Amino acid sequence: MQLEQLQLEAFGPFAGRQQVDFKALSGSGIFVITGPTGAGKTSIFDGVMFALYGRASGDSRPADGLRSDYAAEDAVSRVRLVFTVRGQRYTVERAPKQVRRNSRGNYSTFNQQAALYLPDGQVLTRVREVDEQLAQLVGLGAEQFRQIVLLPQGEFQRLLQSSSADKQLIFRRIFGTQLFARLEEALKTELAAQQEALQAHQAQRQLLLHQLNGSGDGALQQLLEADYPDVEAICQLLEQRQRAGRSALDELAAQLEKNRRDQQKYPLEQMSRDNAAIVQLQSCQQALAALDEQAGEQAQRRYQLAQMEKLVRCRQAAQQAQEHRARRDEAAAGLKEAQTQWDDLQQRRSEIESAERELRELESRRGESDRQLQLEKSRLESLHLRQKLEGSLQDSLLTLQRLDTVEQYVQCCAEQADLTALRAQAVTLQEQLAEFGRAGCACRAAQEEYDRISGAYHRSQAGQLAQTLRPDAPCPVCGSTHHPAPAKTVDAGADYPALQAATAALTAATAALRQRDAQLAAALEQLNGSDLLPVLGTLSALKADPALAAGATLFCDERQQQLRQKQSRLAEALAAFCPVDQLQKKGLDTAAGVAASRAGVQGKRQLWAEQLTALPTGCAQEVQDKVRRLEEERQASEKRQEALRRQLAEYEQQLASCRERLAIRRQLAEQTAQAVRESAEALAALLAREEVQPEQLRRTPPTTAQRQQLQEQIDRYEQERQRLLGQKEALAAYEGRAPSDLEEARRVLDALREQEQSARQQVTALQLTLQKQKSSLSQLQQLLKEQGRLDEAYMQVQDLYRVASGKNSQHLSFERYVLSGYFDRVLAAANLRLDQMTQGKYMLLRRTEKEKGNAPSGLEMEVLDSYSGKARPVSTLSGGESFKAALSLALGLADVIGAQSGGIALDTVFIDEGFGSLDPQSLEEAMNTLEALKKEERLVGIISHVQALKERFPQGIEVRPLPGGGSAIYQK
Repeated sequence: MQLEQLQLEAFGPFAGRQQVDFKALSGSGIFVITGPTGAGKTSIFDGVMFALYGRASGDSRPADGLRSDYAAEDAVSRVRLVFTVRGQRYTVERAPKQVRRNSRGNYSTFNQQAALYLPDGQVLTRVREVDEQLAQLVGLGAEQFRQIVLLPQGEFQRLLQSSSADKQLIFRRIFGTQLFARLEEALKTELAAQQEALQAHQAQRQLLLHQLNGSGDGALQQLLEADYPDVEAICQLLEQRQRAGRSALDELAAQLEKNRRDQQKYPLEQMSRDNAAIVQLQSCQQALAALDEQAGEQAQRRYQLAQMEKLVRCRQAAQQAQEHRARRDEAAAGLKEAQTQWDDLQQRRSEIESAERELRELESRRGESDRQLQLEKSRLESLHLRQKLEGSLQDSLLTLQRLDTVEQYVQCCAEQADLTALRAQAVTLQEQLAEFGRAGCACRAAQEEYDRISGAYHRSQAGQLAQTLRPDAPCPVCGSTHHPAPAKTVDAGADYPALQAATAALTAATAALRQRDAQLAAALEQLNGSDLLPVLGTLSALKADPALAAGATLFCDERQQQLRQKQSRLAEALAAFCPVDQLQKKGLDTAAGVAASRAGVQGKRQLWAEQLTALPTGCAQEVQDKVRRLEEERQASEKRQEALRRQLAEYEQQLASCRERLAIRRQLAEQTAQAVRESAEALAALLAREEVQPEQLRRTPPTTAQRQQLQEQIDRYEQERQRLLGQKEALAAYEGRAPSDLEEARRVLDALREQEQSARQQVTALQLTLQKQKSSLSQLQQLLKEQGRLDEAYMQVQDLYRVASGKNSQHLSFERYVLSGYFDRVLAAANLRLDQMTQGKYMLLRRTEKEKGNAPSGLEMEVLDSYSGKARPVSTLSGGESFKAALSLALGLADVIGAQSGGIALDTVFIDEGFGSLDPQSLEEAMNTLEALKKEERLVGIISHVQALKERFPQGIEVRPLPGGGSAIYQK
C-alpha cells in the first residue's frame, strides 16, 4: 500500500484546504516533517488514519472532535486520501460528525459520511460498506496500522524496559491475543463455579444426613453421629431397613385381606336393599292384579281410537285431493291467459313483418337519399359559381366602359410597361392554374378510389359480422334479437391494408391540392390592379370544381394570345410613325393597346357567357330549400329507423318472455292434473283399505282433543302395566324370600371394622417410614454419583486454569507463551537493523529464566554485548543506544505485523522524534538505517526538529502556525 495524496479541509488546526503530495516526496524516499510544537504535525497522520478508519491516530482525539475551530461556520470538514494497492488506485473521502451552519443559516448536526471510489468506477457511499472494503484492501486493523505506520519513539523506549506483564498488555493489543486472555478469565470463572457446585453438594449432603438423625434406629444413629459419616454404610443399612419394612407390610396386608373377607359376609346395605325389594315385590303383585281387572275397558278404548284414526286419515286424503283440484283449475286459468297473450303476439306478427319491410326499405332508400342530397349540394355550389360568373360579366362591362374613357387619356410608355408585366403575370398564372387543375383531377380520382375501397371494405365487414349472428341472440350493433335481412358475404378484394393505402393516397392528393391552392393565391396577390382581376375573381369559385378550372386555363391561354397580338400591333405602330413626333407616337401606341384590351375583354365576356350556358340554371334559394328539406327527410328517416328497431327489439323480447311463460304454465298444468289423478286414486285405495264409506266422510269428525284424551288413557294404562311387569321381572329373584335380621349383622361388622382400622394405622406408619428412608437412600446414592462427577470436573478445570494463568514452575501463562513466539520473531527482525546500527555490537534476546518470586515471566528482554560476550539488562544501555534499540524494535515489529497481516506491504512509515538524544555518530548510523529503508522502496516521514536531518533530507513538509490562528502546510 502506497500513499499518493492527502487533502485536509477544515480539519484539526487547518482552517482551509491543505494538501500533501506523497507521490512528489517519493523520489527521495525520506522526508522530514517539521514545525513548532502544537502546530499540527501529528494532524497529518490523523488525516490518514481518519480517511482509512474513521478515527484519529490517538485515543485522546475522538472522531467527532476533528473539526477545525478556525474554520468558517458553513465550511465542511472533510479528508480525501488517494492511495494505491497492488497497482490499483483508490480514493476515499470522509467527513466527521460535525455541527455547522446549513444553507438556510441554521446550525445542524451532520453525521459522519464516507465515499470510496474504486478503480472500475464504482462508488461506495455507505459508511459500513466503505469500512469493510478498506479493511479488505489494507488488511490491518486501526491499531495495527498505527503501530506499523507511526513509530512513536517514546512508546518503544518504554517497551524496551517494561516488565513481562506490561509487554503482555502491549503485545495483546498489537497481535490480537485477547482471545487467550478471555480464555483464562473464562477458566477462572468456570473454576469458581465448580467450587460453588462442590460446596452446594456438601451442604445438601449434610442437610440430608441431618434429616435422617432422630429416627429412633440405634444402628443408624450411631453411623450418623460419627465425625465423618460413612455414606456408603448408611446406604447399606437403609437398604436392610427397606427389606424388613416390606416384609412387615406384607403381613399386615394379609391380615387386612382376611378382615375384608369376613366383612363381606355381612353386607348390611345389600341386606337392607333385599328387605326393601321383597316389600316392593309384594306391592307390585297387588297392583298388577288391579290392572288385570280393567283389561276390558282398555280394549274398548283401543277400538274407538282406531276408528277415529281411520276417519282422520281418509278426510286428510280427501282434503288433499280437493287442494290438487284447486291448483289444477288455477294452472288451467294461467295457461289460458298465457295462450291468449301468445295469440295476441302472433296476431301482431304481420305488423312486425310490415315494420321489418319498412325498415329495410328505409335503409335501401337512405343511400339514394344521401346521393340525391349530395347532388343537390353540388348543384347549389354550381349556382353559387354561376352567380359569381354573372358578376364577372358585369365587371367586364364596366371594364369596357373604363377602356372607352382610357382612349382619351393614353400613356404609351406606361402601357408598354404594363403589357410586359401583364404578360409575365399571365404566364405565371397559366402555369399555376394548370397545376391546380391537375391537382384537382388527382384529388378527385383519389377520392373516388377511396370511396370504392371503403365501401367494399365495409360491405365485407358487414358480411363477416352477419355470419356471427345467431337466432334469438342480440345483434352486437343494434341489439335486436330478430335478424330479418342479414348482410351477404361479399368478396370485394378490399382488405384493411388496401384501405390504409387508399387513405394515405387521398391524404397526399388533398395536401398537394392545398399546396397548389396556396401558390395560386400568391399569384393572385401579384395581379392586384391589372385588368385580369375580374377574371381571376372567379378562380375562388372554380377551385371547388377541377372541371371548371380547365375552362379557366383555356381562357388564360386565349388571353395570353391576345396580349401577344396587342404587343405585336403596338410594335408595328411605333415603327410606322416618325420618332421625332413623340406625342403622335404615344397616342398611336396607346390607342392600339386600348383596342387590344377591348378585344380581350370582349373575348373574355364571350368565354364566360359560354361557361354560363354550361352551368345549371335556377334559383339558389330553391336549391337551398330542397337541400334543407332533404336533410330533414333524412333525419326523420333515421328517427323512424331507430323507432322501428326499438319496436322490433321490444317485440322479440315480449315474444321470448311469452314463450317462456307459456311453457312454464303448460308444464304446471300437466303437473297439477297428474297430481289430481294420483290423489283421487290414493283416496279410493285408502277408503277400500280402511273399509270406510264415502258417506262417513261427511259426518262430523272427532276432535283432536277427543283423540288425544283417549290416547292418553290408553298410554297411561299400558305404561303402568309395563312398569309393574318390569318391576316384577326385576324382583323375580326375591320370590319366596323372608327379610333378614339387620341388628345382629351390625354388631359383628363393628368389631371387624375396629380390627381393620388398627391394622391400617400400622400400615400407614410403616409406609411413611419406608418412603422417607427410600427417598433418603435415593438422594444419598445420587449424591455419591454426583460427588465423583463434580470432583473430576473440578480437577480438569483446575489443571486448565493453572496452565492458562501461569501457575506453574515457569510462571508462564498460555497467552505469554503465544506472545513469546511473536516476540522472538520481532527480536529477530529488530536484530537485523540493530546489528547494522551498532556495527554488530549488540543483539536483543528474550530472557527465558524464571523471574524472582511470583512475577510473570516469558517476555523479559536483555541485550547481548558481543564485545564482552555477556548478556545484560536493556536498562544498562545509554540514551543513544536505547534509541537505536527502540528504533530497531519498532521497525522489526512493523515487519512482523506486515507479514502477519497477509503480506500487506506498507510503503509509507512515519517516525516521531527521538533523534535529538543521539550523538553525531549514532545519528549517522540511524540515518543510514533509515536510508536502508529507502532501498526497500519505502517512503519514510521523520517528525523531528534535528537540523542535521533537515540538511540530510531537504525534501519535506513544514507546518507553520498562522497569525490569526490555525496552521498551514508548506511542502518542499
